[in-house]
Amino acid sequence: LGVRLGLRRLFLGGIATYIVGAGLSWLPDSLPGLLLVRGIQALGAAAALSVTSALVRSIYPPRHLGRGLGFNTLAGATGAALAAALGGIIVAHASWHWVFVTGVPLAIVAYVAGSALPNTPRVAERFDSVGAALCAVTFGLAIYGLESITQQHRVLMPMALILASAVFGFVFVRHEATEKHPVLSLDLLQNPVMLLSVAAALIGYVSSTFLIISLPFRLHSAGFTAAEIG
Repeated sequence: LGVRLGLRRLFLGGIATYIVGAGLSWLPDSLPGLLLVRGIQALGAAAALSVTSALVRSIYPPRHLGRGLGFNTLAGATGAALAAALGGIIVAHASWHWVFVTGVPLAIVAYVAGSALPNTPRVAERFDSVGAALCAVTFGLAIYGLESITQQHRVLMPMALILASAVFGFVFVRHEATEKHPVLSLDLLQNPVMLLSVAAALIGYVSSTFLIISLPFRLHSAGFTAAEIG
């Protein structure tokens, strides 16, 4: 979508959507309501984050591309590290709504600064809507299947969902191999360096996410306060 709509336009649209979702986070008083507005935030964050590396490439000359990607990665890692500490302090001393609303000022700064980003050429390509749908179904079934294990379902339910995910994943890969402008660029993964780099990054993100999600619950059960956990 960034190629078709323009990288800057999609980035700014994503930030604007995130601001709306974060602002609405003040309203819910139930988990379903919170999930709805968090879904809006997630949609905006996905739109913005999906084009950041491409924007870095359009800003930095080739000889300094590694430096630009390094700065971008450092900013993301720093934000993730600070978020846990600040979130714990906020929850300990104020309403939990502030955990989500405090992102609004930073997002506004990002939107204003993002207005200075360069315009990138747009390409009129047909969007791989079938590939996008198969991608969503594949990962949606996999995530729901893994999540259903925690809901004390009979083992048949998670196995059926994960198996269905594998089947759709196979169809997804076969479809992408024949698509001129695929959602998943399989030709890039034929490069061993690219394949190993993507695999290492995926393992790193998944393992760190496991830690970030599970550790607060473990520490809470051990008697730590929200601020101490942060």
